[in-house]
Formats: sequence, structure tokens, C-alpha cells
Amino acid sequence: MAFAGAFLVACGLCFLVWKVTADASRASLQLAHTHSVISALAQIRADTLQVELTTQSFRTSGDERFLAERDRAMVERETSLKALWELVEPFKVQREHWQELRLLIDERMILSRRIEQIRRAEGAQAAAAFVSSAPLRQTRERTYALLGEMESHEDDRLESLVMDQRRIRQMMGSLVLLVAALLGAFLLFTYRFIRKQLLAADVARQALVGSERRLALTLQSIGDALIATDAQGRVIRMNAVAERLCGRRLCTVLGHSLDQVMQLETLDACAAGPLDLRTWQVPRRDTPLILVAPCGRRSIITLTASGIGEEAGNPQGMIFTFHDQTDLYEAKRAVERNNEMLEVTVQERTADIRQAQQTVRALNTELAGRVRELEHVSRALRTLSAGGRAMLRASSELELLEDMCRAIVDAGKYGMAIVWYCEDDSEKTLRPMAEAGYLGGLAALAPLRTTWADNERGRGTAANAIRSGQTSVVSDMQTDVRYRPYRPFLQGNASSLGCPLRVGDRIIGALTIYDAEPDTFDNDEVLLLTESAEELAFGIELMRSRGEESRIRQVVHQLSQFDALTGMPNEAQFVAALLAQIGASEYAPWTVIQFNIDRLSEVNDALGFAQGNLVLKGFARKLESISNGCVVARLRNDEFAMLLPQAGREQAKQRLLLLQEALKEPVSMGELFYDISMHAGIVEVPAGTSSVHEVLRLMNIAVRRARSLGLPFCTFQPSMDANRDQSRRLNMAGDLRRGIERGELSLFVQPKVDMRSGAVCGAEALARWMHPQHGMVSPGVFIPLAEQVGLIKPISEWVIAEGFKIARRWHDCGLALPLALNLSARDLQNPQLSAHIEGQAARHGVPAANVEFELTESAVMEDAERSLHILKEIQLAGFTLYVDDFGTGYSSLSYLQQLPVDYVKIDQSFVRRMISDRDSAAIVRSTIDLVHDLGRKVVAEGVETEAEWNALKAMGCDIAQGYHIARPMPEWEFEHWVSSHASA
Repeated sequence: MAFAGAFLVACGLCFLVWKVTADASRASLQLAHTHSVISALAQIRADTLQVELTTQSFRTSGDERFLAERDRAMVERETSLKALWELVEPFKVQREHWQELRLLIDERMILSRRIEQIRRAEGAQAAAAFVSSAPLRQTRERTYALLGEMESHEDDRLESLVMDQRRIRQMMGSLVLLVAALLGAFLLFTYRFIRKQLLAADVARQALVGSERRLALTLQSIGDALIATDAQGRVIRMNAVAERLCGRRLCTVLGHSLDQVMQLETLDACAAGPLDLRTWQVPRRDTPLILVAPCGRRSIITLTASGIGEEAGNPQGMIFTFHDQTDLYEAKRAVERNNEMLEVTVQERTADIRQAQQTVRALNTELAGRVRELEHVSRALRTLSAGGRAMLRASSELELLEDMCRAIVDAGKYGMAIVWYCEDDSEKTLRPMAEAGYLGGLAALAPLRTTWADNERGRGTAANAIRSGQTSVVSDMQTDVRYRPYRPFLQGNASSLGCPLRVGDRIIGALTIYDAEPDTFDNDEVLLLTESAEELAFGIELMRSRGEESRIRQVVHQLSQFDALTGMPNEAQFVAALLAQIGASEYAPWTVIQFNIDRLSEVNDALGFAQGNLVLKGFARKLESISNGCVVARLRNDEFAMLLPQAGREQAKQRLLLLQEALKEPVSMGELFYDISMHAGIVEVPAGTSSVHEVLRLMNIAVRRARSLGLPFCTFQPSMDANRDQSRRLNMAGDLRRGIERGELSLFVQPKVDMRSGAVCGAEALARWMHPQHGMVSPGVFIPLAEQVGLIKPISEWVIAEGFKIARRWHDCGLALPLALNLSARDLQNPQLSAHIEGQAARHGVPAANVEFELTESAVMEDAERSLHILKEIQLAGFTLYVDDFGTGYSSLSYLQQLPVDYVKIDQSFVRRMISDRDSAAIVRSTIDLVHDLGRKVVAEGVETEAEWNALKAMGCDIAQGYHIARPMPEWEFEHWVSSHASA
């Protein structure tokens, strides 16, 4: 048992060493894998940026050298992609990212080839136009996002691995201590157990002697069983002991023969069946017999017999005395067996004790060796763990080297550690980069003049490791002839170990570790320290790659926060500045300015984007020259902005005057000089503003107002904001949607009268909305709102359906007047409009002559070609068409001539002013004449006075409509009004 325990402890120790070595090796492989993935991602990112820059350079310059550089970058990127695939293929998430990245890069390669083809075939302008429409920005952002996600995934795995390694090392250290404690406890337990067994054996012997004595006393005190028979052998008496042994009561066997009461058998195995007492001779007293009771109980007894009252040699009876020897017999047998077993056990225990003593001596010897190995492995593990922590904490390569040397000396308790870098000079110099434990530091190592060349001063472990690429060990430098030149500098150290530092495919130096104990580095320790050197090399490579990544991040930051053309902050940075200003100026107003360069698109169209870029750069320089520390930015295309944190509108105007003065000097565009003009909008932002988008919106409103008024700049006023009551409009839109569903809309009609005869010739249907809270809402309010929020279509459908219902009722009651319905611009975009109108007419059984349609001039001109096609379909179906609000749009006479309309309605704004304004009267007269010359009739709307009626009648106007005739009225009132008008 002791040997088995010792063997298990030894196996446990071996398993711990193997486990630590395996985990360390696995961690090293994972670290190398993560480094390879991150390096590949960095290379892909750099190659992608190179491809994009060279493509853009070729697009702008046409230089073929950029294409060659781009193709080389593509080849390098493909190599990196293949290497990355081999690394991430086993991992599902990274594999999916790589596949998506592959598609994005292929898409961008196609776009790059396409730009090249367009640039060669059509020139720079066509290539620039293609770039502006191609999804370059989206694919670029997604590409860099995927690269970032893959890098983050690898960083997370690396951090998880480091944490797992730290936990495993802590657990291994605890297990080592636990195994040592268990081994000591086991040895102590073995000693105590053997001693206890010896004491127990002695006690057992003494107990056996006492047991035998007590058994003899007990046997002597047991009462005998007694049975008396008469001369014929019939039972006459039995004592209680006999009754118990025979299993019969005296009253039941009285008068029975003895052989019926006592069934005896011999212990002789050869005897068969029960004994016959009539022929049986009484044996000696110590001869055992078996007494079988009726219940089957078998008792071992000794039997004696004596005569009673012998007369003439014939006894009167017999007394049989027998004693129960069952317990005694079993006890003797048990004692005999115990003695035999005890003798065997004593012999076995004695042999075990001797074997245990030999095993303990062997274990003590082996344990001493294992403890020494464990101490070496433990300090190597501490060194490995401390080196990992140093790699995580270090922020620079030199700091990493110094922290690693300190970790080796402080955590590993080695005598000294030095990191050497090899130089590729003629002497192949070894330069010490960091040390720990060497008296005098790096300054004291300088006179060594070490080299990694294969000569007398290049025989050390560092030089051997660099040349061979393998770990080099020297057991005792004090006696090794190769270290004769360095013995004055050893400072008492004897053992030396050198590990190469391999970064990528190149050995850059070596890590050397020294200790005062000769032959101190065993195989397991060498493996772990070699792994520490590999981790250090990986950390060096990681630091160098992080430096490259930092540079790339700076470039990406520059591209994301600054305008690539002008170098000014872009819109994203300006928005961030606005957010900061909003947070810092809670109680004080501040000012922003937006600048729009005039006619930049004309420059691009006439001279090309390159010349337009010169204009943008020139304006940016002039804007920066007058910024005086204020935030200036290029928002987009020809839009620039300035943030004045603690200035009002007057200071903003002063800056604009300075800019105008600076713009008087033209911008040079090669051989040309261009005078830049611009419009600007000033917004004094009130305190408490919380929305950046609101500030940008107000800036845009101010610039548009300045452009529309022809002013160089304009200051924003609240009256400029047509959408300032946006909340009320949104609520009104919701009410309108519900009003349509609840049937709150109704159609009013306004009569139209023939000006020659004065007879009613028709009516116009006008939509009205009875709001539950606000009462009657003007169509001038809810119709534009419906067009903005997308409700004009259901309103138009309802108007057409309701109009045909009214026309049907008029037709049924004999009121043969046409009803004009209004069509919106959205209606004219519906190719099924004519079919829908014809369907309504057929559904309600209304002749086409009873329904007319009016449409505004501007609605037709939104898409003139489509509108003409749809209007011709409606006219062919037999419906009369009107052009409403004529004179307020921008249609030409050629379009008016092409429109399939029968009537032209003069806008009421001209009608109202024609009495007092000669120009308006001339416009009305000219319009009437023109429309008549084109073969159409004229309708004047908004006729409110008799003077206007008389003037229009004198000009030859055909039909009038307005308050002078009648106001809009409900449909049921119109019939009574027509009757009363006819009678008048």
C-alpha cells in the first residue's frame, strides 16, 4: 500500500511537469497564431489603403506608375489574404469575416479596374463622376470595420489565453505545494500505520491468551445436563439443561425410551446415521458427540453414564450426564484458525515493514531529486508568468526588454539576465539592450566588445544561440575554456543559458540568463525558459507591429476627422465641436456661419474637377486666414462653416467683411485666375439649444435666404423658418389621418357663371375639413400638409369618389351642371389615373360631360411628358380639363399649346390687383387674348367686386367664379341657390 501511494505521488509530479510544459507550449502556439493574424490584418489594411491611394493618384494624374504600384499592392494583399485564410479557417466567426472581406475586396478591385478603364477611355472627369456614384465609401468603411472586428476578435482570444495561462500557473503552483504536503503527510501516515500494526499484533497475542483462560473458566462453570432412565431405558427424569439441549420438555418425553429423546451422531465423518443407544457403549468422557434436537439444532456434547441401585449386577436405571461442548468446540476451532491467520499476518506484516523501509529510503532519495527539479521548474514558471505580465504592461520595446530582465531576476531568482541585439556591421557586434542583476548596469557591459561572429570573442551562449538559432547552455563558465576572456566579468555566475530572439524570419538577438550554481539548468527548465524567450520575441514583434498600427490609425483618424482635399476639419469634427459648444454654453448665446461658394459646379463642368479643387483649396486658405482660432470646417462639396464660441452676430459680420476683403485677391488655377464669390448665413444660436441638427438646419435656411435675395450674407431670423411650428403641424397631420378615416372631410361647391348670359354653367368642388376641436380648417392649411406627409392620395381618391356621387345625385334630380374636381401633382404621377376615373364614372353611371377636372400649372410642369400623356387619356375619355392658377407657374407657351385643356383659369392674385394695378390689368387682358387665340376659354377666379366683374366682362372673359357670385357652400344648399339665381 505504501509503495502504491508513493508511486501515485511520483506519477502526479510527472503529470504536473508534463501539464505545465504542454500548457506553455500550447499558449506559445496560440500567441504565435494571434500575432500572425494581427500581422496579416495590418498588412491587408496597409495594402488596401495603398491600392486606394494609388488608384486615386492614377485617376487624378493618369500616371501609369501608380497602376504598377497598385498591382503590386494587390498581389501582396492577395498573399496576405491567403495566409489569413489558412490562419482563420478553423474558426467559424473569423472564417465568416474573411469570406465577407473577400467579397468586399473583390468588389473594390472591380471598381478600381473600372476606374482605370474609364480614366483611360474617357478621361479624369468621367472617372471622377464614376467615383462619385460608385459605392467606394460604403465598401471602404465596411472593409475597415471587418478588419477591426477580426483584430478585436483576436485580441479577445489573446487576452482570454493570457488569463487562462495565469490561472493555470497559479493552480499548478498550488498543486505543487499540495503534492509536496501530501507526500510528507503520506510518509508520516505510513510510519504511524506500521507502528500501529505492530502494537495491534502484540495486543492481539495478549488478548488471545486471556481469551483462552476465560474460556477454560467458563467451561468449568457450565452446568451439566442430566437424564435418568429406569431399567427398561425409559426416561424418568430430566433437568432444565437437558431439556434445553434435547429440545424437549420432561412432560412430553416421560416414559419414552432414551433413543427417542436423544438423537446422537458421532463426529467421525465415516459414521453414517444416528447412534443406537441400546447397542452403543458409553465412550470416554472427552469423546464428543452430536446431539440433534427436533428443531434441527445440533449440539456437541460429551456423554457419561452410571448405573442406579445395581442389584445382582443389574442396575435399576441409568443416569446419563452430558455437557454442552458446542461453544467450547467452536472456540477451539476459532482459536486454531486465528492462530494460523495471526502467524501468517505477522509474517506478512514483517515482510511489509522491511519492504516499506526500503521504499521510504528510495522515495526520500527520489523526492530530493524531484524537489530540486520542481524548484527549477517553478522558478522557470514564475519567470514565464512574470514575462507574460511584463509583455502586457509594457508600452514600448525598450520597456518590455527591461521588464523582462527584471522579471527573470526578481521572480525567477536567477543571478543575472541580459538581452543582446545583433548588428549587421563588419564586426557583427552584440549590443546589450537591457539587463538586470549586473553590477554597473549597461555601462559596465560596454567594454566587453562581444560579437556574434565565430571567433574567440563569439563563443558565448548568446553568440551560439544567434548563429545556430537554438538554445545554448553552458554548465560551468568558470571551467569552460570558451569563457576565459569573460571570466573577470562573470561576477560569480557559473551556469549560462542563451535563447535566440526570432522576430518574423530573422534572429535579432538573444536572451541570456546566468546563475551562480553550476549545472543548474535541467531539460524542463531549459524548455520553459526557451518559451519565455519566444514570448519575449513575440512581444518585440507585437510592439513593432503596434507602432505600425498606430501610424495607420493616425492616418485613418486624419481621413475620418479632416477633409482630404483642404486638410480642414470635416463635417464630423464640426458636429463634434457643435456638441461640445452646446454642452459648454448652457447660458450664453454663440454664433455659427455657413459659407456656400458660388458657381463651383460651373467651374467643375467647364474646367474639370481638378480646377474646382483648386478653388476649394484657395477658399479654405482664405477662410483659415481670418479664423483667428475659431473652428472652421468643410461640411460638404462647396459648403464651409465657422464656429464663433463667444461672439455675436456683429463679430460674425466683421469676420465676413475680412473674408470678403481676402476674396478680392483671385485664386490661381495654373494660367487662369478665378475670383471667388460666396453667400453666407449667420445664425446666433440662443442659449439652451440642444440639437446639432437644428443648428445646421438654421444655417442652411440663412444661406438659402441670402442666395434668394442676392445678398453676400444674411442673418437668420425666426420668421424665415416656415417649419418653426413643426410640433403643431405633426399633430395636425395625425388629426388629418384620423379625420379621413372618421369621415370628417366634406365637399363644398362654388358656382361658376357665364359672363355673357349670367347663367350658372357649373361648379367647382372644394374639400373642407371640420376639425373636432379647431372647427373648419382651411384647405390652404391641410392640403399642403397632406402633400408633405403623404395623405394627398387618399384625399384625392375620396374627392373623386365623392364628386361622382354628387354628380349622380344632380343627374338624378335633373340638375344638368358639370362639377369640377381638383387633381394634385401626385395624381398626375399615377399611370392608372384615367382608368380609375373611368371606373368611378361607370360605377356611378355618370356621363363624362357631368364631371370636369382642374389641375394647377405647377402640377403639370413637375413631369410635363408624363402629365401630357395622362391628360390626353382623360380627355379621350370625354372629360373636360381646366388649367388652374395660370400665370403663377413656369410653363412655356409651347407647353400650354400642347396641353389638352379646354379652359384656362386666371389666378385670383392678378384679378384682385387689376383694378388698381395697370400691370396686372395688362396681364389679365393679354392672357384672355392669348387663350382665345389658342382656341380655349377663360375662367377668372376670385371675382369679389362688381368692378372686377365689369372689367373682366369688358375684356371678353368667358366665365367668372368668386365671392361676388357666391361663396363655397354645402352641396345640399347649391340646389336651392341655383333655383333662386335662375329666378333672379
